Amino acid sequence: MGSELQGVFDKSGELFANIISNKLRSEVQIIKVDVENGEIIADNYVTKYELDADEKIIDVQWIEQTSNEATGKSKGKKRSVDSSPTKDNASEFPILSVLLDNSKILLFSPHLNQPTGKISPNFSISTITQSYNTEKSLLAFDPENHKVIEYSLNYLQLSRSINIKKTVDVRSIVAIPNDKKKVLLVSENKVYLANLSNSRSPVITEFESIENPIKEVKFSSTSPNKFAVLYHNSENIHILDILKPKELTTISTNSKIESIQVIPGNSLHKEFLFVIHESNIEVFEFEQKQPLLVIKLTNSTIPIKMLYIKDSVLYVVWYKFNNPKFTIIDWDLKSSKNIPINLQLESENGIDISTSQNIITPAGSELKNLPFNQLFSRLRDLLMSKEVDQKSVLDICYTNNNEESVKETIQEFSLSDETSLGESLFSILSDEVSADPSKSDALAIWLKWLLLSYGGAYSKSIEMFVKVKNLQQSLDNGMKLMPHLLALQGRLQLLRTQTKLRNETGSKFTDDSFYGNEQGEESITFANGENDDSELEDEVNTTVNGQANIDEEDLEDD
Repeated sequence: MGSELQGVFDKSGELFANIISNKLRSEVQIIKVDVENGEIIADNYVTKYELDADEKIIDVQWIEQTSNEATGKSKGKKRSVDSSPTKDNASEFPILSVLLDNSKILLFSPHLNQPTGKISPNFSISTITQSYNTEKSLLAFDPENHKVIEYSLNYLQLSRSINIKKTVDVRSIVAIPNDKKKVLLVSENKVYLANLSNSRSPVITEFESIENPIKEVKFSSTSPNKFAVLYHNSENIHILDILKPKELTTISTNSKIESIQVIPGNSLHKEFLFVIHESNIEVFEFEQKQPLLVIKLTNSTIPIKMLYIKDSVLYVVWYKFNNPKFTIIDWDLKSSKNIPINLQLESENGIDISTSQNIITPAGSELKNLPFNQLFSRLRDLLMSKEVDQKSVLDICYTNNNEESVKETIQEFSLSDETSLGESLFSILSDEVSADPSKSDALAIWLKWLLLSYGGAYSKSIEMFVKVKNLQQSLDNGMKLMPHLLALQGRLQLLRTQTKLRNETGSKFTDDSFYGNEQGEESITFANGENDDSELEDEVNTTVNGQANIDEEDLEDD
């Protein structure tokens, strides 16, 4: 999974597992999703669990209560997510299985903030999926011994293992809904049908791939023998049939496909195939080659991660960094072929991210305060170029000071695979402020969030530690000037006040006799050192562009 966020709905659509796994943080979250009066309520985090810093998540699956067809057991009444799991009703809830990079599998139940179980095998595991062989069990693949392993989650023990021939390079396992025996084994560019009940020779069918590598495989819920295959950087989807492995149906689109989803339909259309592009979503009926409708994204810079239909309400899931957002789409298959949707990016307090703060920027710089996604894109392109244009990087930072946008831009850098981007940005900004501390106001927000996001990493890098030390020393030296600058500011203010008073007094008395003679003004004594103009002028002359020339002895006296 790498640095990408991965979210997974359970079968009911009532629970959404949000998985955060990046270089800075690994956390499991379970969110309860409700649709009430046409609005989504998805702010109820029923489970939150943060992993250790060295633990990374590589796969996640909901393990559901298996159906009557698979187990032969009758299902009880529909469970409510509002209730918490207990010893008596725990079997009614799905189990969230989380695979770590150390091959341990953590098991979570809704409403509990600690794992309810853990599987710690003495061999490696690369992927997991639902098993329909027994009630609440999962399948895993052991790449070292080339075996498919089945675990019972009720007893937290291995129930069986099946050897797979070495020529099958298994990257993932796809369970066939409600099939106790057969699964799909997916390699980089091929799909195999395997009968796990045949331990001697489980692989029985090989599907040839037209394109490669394979990105996703999704089964039909209404036609369980058929499945859709999506390839990386492809505009096409192939529909394959287990019963007819040599036949395929191709669904062609006009742009690269990011992901696909197969969702049960309604009385008019039994099953939908959602094809997600960068700027739109095409809705097909499964196996049909022409879309029923196109959902256009008015803000194509916000990627749609997935969709779901609950109680005939269609909503999309997108991310504002680590936080999933749910937006309802008002769709009508009868009356519209094109539906626009607008996803708004707002700060946490509801203020539009273009709102600026009153911070001084260098002369000639005009505040722009771009949305964070544009900020990230522009800075990333500049920082990833062979020769970084530091002037352009500084110009972007000087003219964008909205704290919410800056924070989210830095967070996006921390989530990206290019860890050097944050270091490059900090190096440029810290060098600028170290050379001239008077510029720290305009860049303070950027430096603040860079240090908050990367401070731990910087402390472990000798090169970055030197940058931080130089920045601190420069700011400390700037602080030593503050008493003198404040004193100078006070005297300047006093001079302005006295000048104003003189002008007001002079306007009332225009007769020269008031002063007695031409030298009379010089003989007048003003309170509070009003005649110290020459001393003030000398002090002003020692300050050039905000930098005071102060002897070391003066600093020690302060």
